[in-house]
Amino acid sequence: MIGCIKHADAKSAGYTVLSIPKQTWAVFSVVWASQDNTNLHETWQRIYSEWFPLANYEHADCDFDLELYYGDRDSNYGVEIWIPIKKK
Repeated sequence: MIGCIKHADAKSAGYTVLSIPKQTWAVFSVVWASQDNTNLHETWQRIYSEWFPLANYEHADCDFDLELYYGDRDSNYGVEIWIPIKKK
């Protein structure tokens, strides 16, 4: 699914508005070049193979992991990976 942040005054007729429940999130930042997904894929892999085994957190019961993209072609893009977490 692709989405965007809906501001209070946004016109959303014709779109499905989905509310994401309040959660605690682990946020990981990635520098991402649109033509090369290597950093993004490696970060996802490292989150599950390195971070989760060492952290005092586990994936929370939530239907959503999020990727938030920002930036532009000239400066590359940034991506934030948001994963809902809870204490072990």
